[in-house]
Amino acid sequence: MLSVSLSEHLCHLIGIRTEQITTANYPAFTLCSLNIESDSYDVVVSDQVLEHVHCNPQEAIDEILRVLKPGGFAINTTCFLTPFHGEPVYGAEGAGDYWRFSCHGLRYLHRRYSRIIAADGWGNPFMGVVNALGLTRMPVPDETWHPLHKLATHNRDSYHYVVWIVAQK
Repeated sequence: MLSVSLSEHLCHLIGIRTEQITTANYPAFTLCSLNIESDSYDVVVSDQVLEHVHCNPQEAIDEILRVLKPGGFAINTTCFLTPFHGEPVYGAEGAGDYWRFSCHGLRYLHRRYSRIIAADGWGNPFMGVVNALGLTRMPVPDETWHPLHKLATHNRDSYHYVVWIVAQK
């Protein structure tokens, strides 16, 4: 499986073992042109990368489709209601913050895939405060009474903080 631009954390969350992961990190690789042989991978994962591609986003999605084996899966996450984060970040796909996508937009970009397995989002109006306080990378407390547990598990469909799609070639 192929992990694009530091997406290994998501790979591990979905059960992919480290030895099964091939990394394609920016700047040696870019979703705009992966420079990888066609039909090479069963799974391609990009976690919070699409907002940083410096090409037409359709080109990036089509590039993932190209390197997937027939029947392979694309798993892409990206931010929606996230503050601008355009400063250079090590490993990020470019230095800019160019795009925002709803789950409808992700479905549209993946329209050439044979099927969409899931396209959705998660968030709530309080995520701006959580982000401003630097709490988005903290583990969610297990105790249901804890305020951070309540914030982290509360979802409001009209406030997608992040969106994702799982599509099959």
